[in-house]
Amino acid sequence: MSKSGGFSMKRTVSAAAAVALAASGLIAGAAHAEDSPITYGNITGTEGKLTIHKFESGSLQNPDSVTAAKPDAQGQGVNGVTFKVHPIAVDLKTNEGWTAINALTNIPATSCNDNGDAVFAQLGNNLSAKVGEASQERKTAGGGVATFENLPVGAYLVCEKKLGEGETATNVAGNAVTVVKRSAPFVVTLPRPQKNGDGENTGWIYDVHAYPKNTVTEAPKKAVSVADDKWLIGTSEAVTYTITSKVPSLLDEHFSYYSVIDQHSASLTEVTVKSVQVGGEAFGLNADYKVDETQKNFRAVNFTKAGLLKLEGKKNENIVVTLSAKVANVPAGDKVQNTEGLISNTAFVAVQTSPTEPGDDPDTPVTPNPGGSPTPKVPNDPTPKPSNVAKTTWGDVKIRKYDAASQATGLQGAVFEVLKPENDDACKAAAVAQEKNTATTGTAITEVTTGQNGEVTVPGLFIDKSNNGAPKTERCYVLREKTAPVGFVLPSLEKRTFAIIVKAGVSTDFDLTMANTKVSVPALPLTGASGRVLLMVGGLALVLGSMGVVMVIRKRNAEA
Repeated sequence: MSKSGGFSMKRTVSAAAAVALAASGLIAGAAHAEDSPITYGNITGTEGKLTIHKFESGSLQNPDSVTAAKPDAQGQGVNGVTFKVHPIAVDLKTNEGWTAINALTNIPATSCNDNGDAVFAQLGNNLSAKVGEASQERKTAGGGVATFENLPVGAYLVCEKKLGEGETATNVAGNAVTVVKRSAPFVVTLPRPQKNGDGENTGWIYDVHAYPKNTVTEAPKKAVSVADDKWLIGTSEAVTYTITSKVPSLLDEHFSYYSVIDQHSASLTEVTVKSVQVGGEAFGLNADYKVDETQKNFRAVNFTKAGLLKLEGKKNENIVVTLSAKVANVPAGDKVQNTEGLISNTAFVAVQTSPTEPGDDPDTPVTPNPGGSPTPKVPNDPTPKPSNVAKTTWGDVKIRKYDAASQATGLQGAVFEVLKPENDDACKAAAVAQEKNTATTGTAITEVTTGQNGEVTVPGLFIDKSNNGAPKTERCYVLREKTAPVGFVLPSLEKRTFAIIVKAGVSTDFDLTMANTKVSVPALPLTGASGRVLLMVGGLALVLGSMGVVMVIRKRNAEA
């Protein structure tokens, strides 16, 4: 092997490769510089191959068994991440080329921009792009692998591109993940020196595998449920939300902060964090986490320093935050956009890592941003990753009661029951057929009473929920008149029970109008002055009639 002035090509190659790999944080069998001369042979190849493995940090198994020639590493691959390789203007077939690479003892993060392009002015040592050789880019797939084949012999600056709008990275389960911390820029040489298991140098390797360190978080998942016995708005703890976030796998870093954030609708009140569990273990309020409730329509579960350290031992476990809420009103929404009566709720997770432990309990790392992702308080911190949108729909019911003899006369004091039907399909069929059907029975939810104008509104009823997609906008309920207005007849059960289709949103027309008839009054007995006169006239007629009969009898007797 050639030397120049006692300068060992082997030592230069070994040191350069070790420096490049160390600077990148790659998990691989790096070559080391040694004092005794070892012959590697000349660089005779003209092309090499670089395979980049994008794994969730800390998920890599058996890292000590990894060699550049035969990768045995297993981990949680991340697909959809773009890497770019940029040829550096050095000649690795000369000592000067290896000397230039060997001088890169610390590769600045600014050597790559967000787009994954090289910033050679930041790389240092007067290095520049190699003229005549274009940069290449590949996107990880098939378990987090990006392969660059047929690369000319040389040195390359490798950059990870920041995910842009509309771009999504996914893990092996197909779930979307956020790249909290991209791979640091690193320099790789093709070829690089190789040692066997006994530490013996065996030559050059042209098929290089790199395992850059990085941190990714899976997008949180949000689910909503509504208690079966709390389908009326204004009921405390009627709605329950759960936010599930997987703890990222860290290798040799610590969490600077970890915040689970809930930005909720103004139609929700009494939003309360009920519990926080990690891997089934209950975390303690104030000890392991604190709740920030200082902002309107905003809740943040911030893990304390103690809680963050506990999270490090629960890699890939699920954090489950449970919240309860009361629905205060039915949002009007927009008919054109199909948002009438719709309450949407999105969760976010904000995560940052650092080589050192957090000094104090971290504060909320973001500022609320209604309608969008919360804004990081520290510039360049990762934007919190949103969850799916959990949705519920609600609608009210307007009723009018009037006098059957005068439709313009509203009746006060009519009491109506609102029931959740036992059979929703039967209820809908009855509603469509406009049948007054006693079969449409159910569980009583609430009662309402008509006012002076004969009108009343059921303030809001649950219609549907969805964790993915649009919830239904209609649900059938049963309305039944329980008490008639004073002086009016309560109809038979069949005629006072109604199946009603409740639509999402605020009603502008009456959903039910119903008439009542007055009570029938029996004829009064003949009493008072006029009655006495009639009795006297009748009595006199009887007396005169009797006298006539007597006179007739006497005349007949006298003639006999």
